[in-house]
Amino acid sequence: MAITVVGTPQVGNTINGGNVTLTFSPAPSENDYVLVFGGCSYGAVVADAGTGYTRISLAGDGFNTSFGVWIKKMSASPDTTVLCRGNTNTFAATAYGCYVLRGVDGTTPQDATAT
Repeated sequence: MAITVVGTPQVGNTINGGNVTLTFSPAPSENDYVLVFGGCSYGAVVADAGTGYTRISLAGDGFNTSFGVWIKKMSASPDTTVLCRGNTNTFAATAYGCYVLRGVDGTTPQDATAT
C-alpha cells in the first residue's frame, strides 16, 4: 500500500516563545502516523512536540535556534490536535508543521539511513 497524506498539512506560529497548537484536518485514524516538525529561536533547546511523540531528530546550537522532528502512531483514540512547545523567551519565534500519513509500514516507518 502506498503512503498517502491525509487531509491538509497543518502549520502554526507565534511570537514571544509561545506554544503552538496544530489541529488536524481531518482527524487521523487508528494506525496513521503523525510527523511533526519545527522549533523556536533564541535559546530554544526545549523544542518539543506533544505527549507520546518520539523524537527522531533535534538540532540546535544552544542559543540561536532549535529544530526538531517527531513521530507518533495513532492509537484507537487518535489525537485531534498536537501541542508544540515554545521556549517562553519574549524575543523568540515559534513555528511548527505536521503531516498525517496513512499506509506507513510500522516495522520500518523511517526507511532512510541517518547520516
